Amino acid sequence: MNSEQFGRPIGSFQAVKHHCANMAVAARNAIDLVTYAAVAADQARPDAAFLANSAFIIAAQGAIDNAGRNIQIHGGIGFSDEADAHLFLKRGQLLATIGGGVEAALERIAIVAAA
Repeated sequence: MNSEQFGRPIGSFQAVKHHCANMAVAARNAIDLVTYAAVAADQARPDAAFLANSAFIIAAQGAIDNAGRNIQIHGGIGFSDEADAHLFLKRGQLLATIGGGVEAALERIAIVAAA
């Protein structure tokens, strides 16, 4: 597979680099917060529910946003059946829905914060 466009490596284009950097940060944020929430739950800490809901929001939104950016970076092929990019977006949306949705998690956080 040729990873050059206009005689330059694709990753050298500033717009692509910025998208990839933002995607890496979103993924790292999700990993760290999910790990922190898991430790809190394992230790039965009182803030475990708050952290679990926070982790769900960050992970779900990060997955959906990153999948959307992935499609954008891949251009027209990102929407086609020839690439799996669209499947990651659908998977992120499905998992967020199965988890109750981001809005419901925000409401749960508001209830915990108000208590």
